[in-house]
Amino acid sequence: MTAWTDRFGKDADLMEFLDAQLTERRASAGGLPLPLAQVAVAEANAVQSILDEVIPKAYGREYGSGFDDAAEAAWDVARRLAVPYDTHPDYREEWRP
Repeated sequence: MTAWTDRFGKDADLMEFLDAQLTERRASAGGLPLPLAQVAVAEANAVQSILDEVIPKAYGREYGSGFDDAAEAAWDVARRLAVPYDTHPDYREEWRP
C-alpha cells in the first residue's frame, strides 16, 4: 500500500500516475538547456505541491465517509492536471474531466 492509497483509497491510481509523470518530467529536464530545464522543474514542482498539499487538505476526511464539495473539487483538479498526459499508455479514460 502506498502513501497515496492510504490517503485516497481507490482514487490513488490517478495520484500515483501524476506523481510518476512529474518525477519523469523533472528527470528528463536534465537534458534541456538550463533555462528550459529550470522552467520544466519549476512547473513540475508547482503541480507536485498541489498534489501533496492542496488536494489532500480538500479531501479533509477519511476516505469512505463520502465526498463533500471540496473533495469533489479536489478530484476535479487532479483529473485536469492529468490531461496533458492523456496520450500516455497508462492514462485512463475515466480520469478525463
